[in-house]
Amino acid sequence: MCAQFTLFRKPGNLAKRYELTIEDEMLLRPRFVPTYKAPVITRQGNHRTLRAMRFGLVPAWSKEPKVKFATYNARLMSEDKKTGKPVPIYDKPTWRSAFRTHHCLVPMTTFIEPLYTGQYAGNMVAFQRTDQECLVAAGIWEEWTNTTTGEVIPSFAILTDDPLPFVKELGHDRSPVFLKEPAFDRWLIPEQGTPASFVDFLREVKEVPPLTAAIDRPLAKGWEKRV
Repeated sequence: MCAQFTLFRKPGNLAKRYELTIEDEMLLRPRFVPTYKAPVITRQGNHRTLRAMRFGLVPAWSKEPKVKFATYNARLMSEDKKTGKPVPIYDKPTWRSAFRTHHCLVPMTTFIEPLYTGQYAGNMVAFQRTDQECLVAAGIWEEWTNTTTGEVIPSFAILTDDPLPFVKELGHDRSPVFLKEPAFDRWLIPEQGTPASFVDFLREVKEVPPLTAAIDRPLAKGWEKRV
């Protein structure tokens, strides 16, 4: 899972680097956790935009803006607990609509994961590129509307899949799906493919960036029970 990430880039720098139009004012934070607003890249017409969205997707059909289960990450493929069979993301009610119609990109400097085994066991660990460049993860987003007030809340989830080799070596079971820039626009235009073809596309083009790891902070007492 990727429940926390950092982004040490100003919106203006992101806009210049990735040819973006800044749509919203951004509140810069040292890190982003679920419910915080974060900068997200979408595509409108012929140009990319930078929007502020809430971290943790709220499906349009939800009755409330706070979902009772974690929605900050969406796995490309998960296992049905009853049958043991794989279930693709586009067949899961929570993600189905967003994966079909609303794709985004999530820039980050580090992604932070809990590790329960290996040399970093008992710590939250921050992963970043060895060359200090941004990581850009594939994501999905959706808008939730308050039927009483009319307030619209855009929100997003980061897509995850099998762990990158370096992350797996250190003991974590999944990673965000990172993309190189040549794949950005194809991903940002969901009309160019079917949901099934996009799962294949992401797995074909996902980047395996050179990573380094450092302890972010210790896990809370009792973390050993998760091993």
